[in-house]
Amino acid sequence: MKINKIKLHNYRQYYNEQVISIPEKGKIIIIRGENGAGKTNLISGLTWCLYNEKTNIKELINDKALDEAPAGKKVEMYIEIHFKHDDILYIIKRNISVINSLTDQLKPNEKYNLQKIKDGTIQESIDDEVASMGQGSKLLLKMIITRMLVTQLKIS
Repeated sequence: MKINKIKLHNYRQYYNEQVISIPEKGKIIIIRGENGAGKTNLISGLTWCLYNEKTNIKELINDKALDEAPAGKKVEMYIEIHFKHDDILYIIKRNISVINSLTDQLKPNEKYNLQKIKDGTIQESIDDEVASMGQGSKLLLKMIITRMLVTQLKIS
């Protein structure tokens, strides 16, 4: 498995959509930046996207995006990971949308999507609307990826 693209949208200090493309060749990736630039948050974001390990939802969403959104307007935050395994592209996306309110009471709507793409065609897509998956998402992710890989082995 090799990650080749990461998209962060309104996640922590990543305002709007930021795309990190990782070259196909090479085995070592170095993440470099100033203090507070988001190196640790990048890794935390990957962990959240894959395993739903998070703390307070308000801490995940970019402050500027929340501040600029008028009351009653939806603010979306997501992380999307593109990776290849045996020449098949997988895209995992976890997002949270909240309605901005004048109080600090945010009511999140969380969604999770996993796609399996071969030769530019979506072979399988799994969507899950999640209220609060917690530790169950680790098991869900393992089951989904295992199912896709087993299906791939049966086809091969």
